[in-house]
Amino acid sequence: MVVLRDGSAVLIRQVRSADAPLLADGFARLSAASRQMRFLGVKKELSAAELRYLTDVDHHDHEALAALDQAGGHGVGIARYIRDADDPEAAEIAVTIVDDWQGRGLGTELLAQLSGRARQEGIRRFTALTDASNVAVAALLRNAGARLVRRGRGTVDYEITLARRAESSQACVSRSTGQAASGAISAAGSPGPERMCALSRGAQRPASRLPSRSVRDRALWAGAALRTVARRPSEPQSRALGRMSCGESSGPDGIGSAARMIAVRRYEATMYDSNRWDGFELRPGDIIISTPPKCGTTWAQMICALLILQEPELPLPLDTLSPWIDMVTRARTDVFADLEAQTHRRFIKTHTPLDGIPSDRTITYLCVGRDPRDVGLSMDRHIGNTDIGAFLSQRERAAAIDGIELGPLRPPRLRPDGERDRFWQWVDDETPSTQVGSSLRRTVEHLQTFWDVAGDLDVVYLHYDDLKADLEGQMRQLAARLGIDVDEHRWPRLVQAATFESMRSRADTTVPAGGPEHWIDPAAFFSRGTSGQWRDLLDDADLARYAARVRALASGNLVEWVHREPID
Repeated sequence: MVVLRDGSAVLIRQVRSADAPLLADGFARLSAASRQMRFLGVKKELSAAELRYLTDVDHHDHEALAALDQAGGHGVGIARYIRDADDPEAAEIAVTIVDDWQGRGLGTELLAQLSGRARQEGIRRFTALTDASNVAVAALLRNAGARLVRRGRGTVDYEITLARRAESSQACVSRSTGQAASGAISAAGSPGPERMCALSRGAQRPASRLPSRSVRDRALWAGAALRTVARRPSEPQSRALGRMSCGESSGPDGIGSAARMIAVRRYEATMYDSNRWDGFELRPGDIIISTPPKCGTTWAQMICALLILQEPELPLPLDTLSPWIDMVTRARTDVFADLEAQTHRRFIKTHTPLDGIPSDRTITYLCVGRDPRDVGLSMDRHIGNTDIGAFLSQRERAAAIDGIELGPLRPPRLRPDGERDRFWQWVDDETPSTQVGSSLRRTVEHLQTFWDVAGDLDVVYLHYDDLKADLEGQMRQLAARLGIDVDEHRWPRLVQAATFESMRSRADTTVPAGGPEHWIDPAAFFSRGTSGQWRDLLDDADLARYAARVRALASGNLVEWVHREPID
């Protein structure tokens, strides 16, 4: 018997051939959305043949563990692996939890026990593919030490290396006490409280080969929250992250000096559309500043402008020097023409996550993080300062220049009257990240796309609080990271020009989105520029609620990095 974090008890045991009725009952209790998320398509019922296959397992090449509600005896969750016929040390995994039992830690427990069984049967590696919008499963896998190996169209591939027996025995959490052994986290790299004792972060080993057709077809019947389509072992990671249509002069990895990349996901809302990147030609050395909204995007643009141009006075408005390609208030043809005419090193703004923009190892990505609680409050003031009418008028003019017929706008959400209520609306918003301008989910998922690729691309991470605490030090480090030499006598004026006070005083040339006419008060775009604003709004209960929400959306190490202090 296993007691979950909410106090409910389940029995976890191997699936038996007589369990078909339990499995059918559990499937019937899945919502349509859960079925779509888990099967990556519509699935209305399980046939008799499918139920027979799913319960007639050999517990060696095909293992399945069922979780039964102690109170009622109903099936509430299932986890299974199917060994890869071409790679006997690899297995595809599937985990399904019925809707009313999700969020209790049952998936974590099932995955931990499944990994133990897999190790006993000689399996050393799990592979999994998830629906890209399934944030709960993504968090489960990341907390288990999963390594992202590929992004597809609406899907994400992961690989988990199972810890060896010695590591596992040192790292396991006692199932009777729930306490981790000494050194458990450092030994296995997995979070003790979640009891992921049999899992650890994958080493640098190639992705597994594709399972045979029969195994893959059967895996779809597993109630799969997870499937696997690993990239070819010879395929470079950068290509796995985005399908590419190359220009004539391609390098050995298919990336030439003017590579044109096609992103794998489309992010679209009222004011932006990531499809505007299509056909844009990158140059080696380009800098893409990709941050969630209200995390310091304009600040990072200004710093890059000062380092590259090395003059405190900008020759053009910042929004022209560093255009936001996705923004629909400027004609795409004009934006491309401006960027094509630039002879200096280009630095381009976007609020699109990595899986919606070009993926190229010849350029540098700059990603800025900020405490999401401050992001939510800053976004609230940002919306209140926006001249919606001016934005929509400019959007129509830009579409006319580009010859685009605009579709109907999504109806706006009603905003609560109170600041606290508006904050929780932002935190709890479950709108898919591809369809919303800003939310807690959108913010952390954006950061996670960069966090997961780590050393596969040239990514520079900046934190808002570090810029506030030591602007000059951060600018010097960034210059070194970008390979930019700055004469010592220039530094004082460049740093001064990068301060919030300086940018606010020149709001007519530093505000984004096409100019000051889009804002009720252009100087207020920069607002307070402070951290910890949430302390005056949120009480202890609010903070506990927030911590649970953000931990369900992001990996533990990202949560720690972006908050800079314990959140629970």
